[in-house]
Amino acid sequence: MVGKPAGAGHDTQEVDVAVRLFVAIDLDEPIRQKIVRFVEGASGFAPDVRWMKPEALHLTLKFIGEFPDARLQELKQTLATVRSEPFDIAFSGTGFFPTPKAARVFWVGVNADVRLQKLASIIDEAAAKLGIEREARALSVRYADDGVGLPADHQMGNGLTNTGNRISQIGGQISFEPNIPTGLKVRIYLPND
Repeated sequence: MVGKPAGAGHDTQEVDVAVRLFVAIDLDEPIRQKIVRFVEGASGFAPDVRWMKPEALHLTLKFIGEFPDARLQELKQTLATVRSEPFDIAFSGTGFFPTPKAARVFWVGVNADVRLQKLASIIDEAAAKLGIEREARALSVRYADDGVGLPADHQMGNGLTNTGNRISQIGGQISFEPNIPTGLKVRIYLPND
């Protein structure tokens, strides 16, 4: 919880306290430990990086931001009504953003079915009823490499075909733009509802 005084000359008894909030899925301990082991191995390559504490690792579903402490109970009650069908989450792939040499973020890839996206949308809708800003944008990912690219007549295998089908089921799009000989561009769009 972060409380910031309103400024000099203000009565601290009347200062609104705000907390910085997000809604997240806590990670199972075996998954958390695998990430911790990876980070321990990678931390030697980035000695100046401040890594998150293991207990703080999570999967964010909704960033709320600053929220008045006085309304925290109302938010808890609203979120307690959110229900979802069970779903599996798999973690695969890791990387650094923007680049490994200038890393600001370490990420772990998440694979889940459409129920995870639906849960995030339900949370977003519930929070909006309390005046919390909805996620205004869908997820849009653009990936480009400068490798050899794909031939124009390349046939997608089952993995890419199934990925495309899953993305289409939730109203999204995926496109592959072969750019021989300068690489490949992949564009992915996922709606926020």
